[in-house]
Amino acid sequence: MTGLQQAARVFRAEAGTFAAIMPSGGPASVDGGSAEINDALSLVLAAFGGLHSQLAAVIGGMRASWRPPTAPTRTPRTPTSQ
Repeated sequence: MTGLQQAARVFRAEAGTFAAIMPSGGPASVDGGSAEINDALSLVLAAFGGLHSQLAAVIGGMRASWRPPTAPTRTPRTPTSQ
């Protein structure tokens, strides 16, 4: 169980690091030479930012799904009268 808890802590830390490497709105846009290209670049970069934020949330959420395994439970059989 200690190994799973340690892995969960690592995933939480890594998710925070991953989220911090890019602004939530995406990377800064550059001048593409025309307004149409600039608008298209801005949309694509904003989409990257959104997907990046979603991926960081998924990585962070993985730690919550890790639980120590439990032993299978057995229901004792009782004799039935016929």
